[in-house]
Amino acid sequence: MPSSAAAPAGPGLVARAHVLIRSQGFGIVCGLLTTLLLAIGTVVMSMTADGASARIAMDDLTAFFLPVSPWHLWFYALIPVLGLFGLSTLLSTIQSVGDAWRAGRRNPSAYAPAVIHVAFLVTLVAHLAGGFLGREDGVVTVGTDWVSLPDGRDIRALSIATDFNPDGSPRKVVAQMEIRESSGEVTPVAVGYNEPVSSGWGADLLLLLRAAGEPTGVRLTAGVAECTLEGPGDACSLVGRSIRLVRVQEGGHWGRKAVAFLQIEGKGEPQPFFLWAGGSKVLSENGAAVRLEEFRAVPVVMLRSRHAPGNPWALVAAVLLGLGLLAMGRRWGVSTR
Repeated sequence: MPSSAAAPAGPGLVARAHVLIRSQGFGIVCGLLTTLLLAIGTVVMSMTADGASARIAMDDLTAFFLPVSPWHLWFYALIPVLGLFGLSTLLSTIQSVGDAWRAGRRNPSAYAPAVIHVAFLVTLVAHLAGGFLGREDGVVTVGTDWVSLPDGRDIRALSIATDFNPDGSPRKVVAQMEIRESSGEVTPVAVGYNEPVSSGWGADLLLLLRAAGEPTGVRLTAGVAECTLEGPGDACSLVGRSIRLVRVQEGGHWGRKAVAFLQIEGKGEPQPFFLWAGGSKVLSENGAAVRLEEFRAVPVVMLRSRHAPGNPWALVAAVLLGLGLLAMGRRWGVSTR
C-alpha cells in the first residue's frame, strides 16, 4: 500500500532564486549583457548626437528621461541588468566571505576578490548618485574683482598663462585665481581645461569654460628705465618725452596680434605712433628708443559650477580597488605569511 509519509519538500522559490542569482554563470550573463547594451548605446548615441541624445553630457543620467525616447531603450534595459548584476555580486560576495571565514582562512588574500567586488558595487552607487543627484549651478564670469560663487565663497582671477603650439594655436591655458572662504581665508588655486577646481572630495567642481586676457595696458622700456601704462589715458615719461596710451586694439590689417596706439606729448600737437610686442621707436635725437616689452592684460575667466555627488563615492571605489589588488598578495609576488 502507498506510504503515508510525505515526500521531502524541495527548496522554495526564494531559495532557488537566491542560488541562481549568486551563481557565477548568472554574473557572467549579466556582464555580457552589460557589455552588449553599452556597445549598442555607443552606436545609438553617436547616431542621435544632434537629436535624442543631444542633451546627454558628462555623468548626467536624467537627460535619458527628458523626454523618454525609444532611441534609449538600450539604457532603460541596462538599468535592471546592472541592478541584477549588482545584486548577484553582493550575494556572491557575502557567500564567499562567509565560507572563507567559517573555513578558518584569515589570510588577506582570501578576501581580496570580495574587496574588489565591493569596489564594483560602490562604483555603481557613484554612477547613480552622480547621474541622478548631480546638478548644474550656473556659469560664473570672474575678473580681477571678487565674485560670489553659488556655494557662498568668493573668487577672483589673478592672471592667465597660455602655452602655444608652434602654429600659434593655444595648447594649454591655466588661470591663476584666489578663493576666499566665509572665514576670510584666501587660497590660491589654478584652473585649466580638464583641470577643474574641486572641493568636498570632488563633489563640487569649477570647470573652465573660457579664459581670456583682454589687453588694456602696456609695459614700456628705454634701456634700464621702464614704466607701465595700465589703461587708456595713462601717461609716463621715458627718454625725456611724455608718452600717453591712447588704446589697445586686438587684430587689424596687421594680423591677429595686439597693437598699442600711443602718442608723444609736449610742445605742439601730440605725435601718434603704434607698437606691438617687441616693437620699438626712436624718440630722441641721440637715438634713444622706447620698446614695448609686454601687454598688460585683465584676466576674464568663465567657470561652470557643477555639483557631482558621485565623485566621492568613485574615490572610495578607487581606494577599495587598490586595497583589493594589494591584498591579493601571492598573485603580485608578495608573501603574506
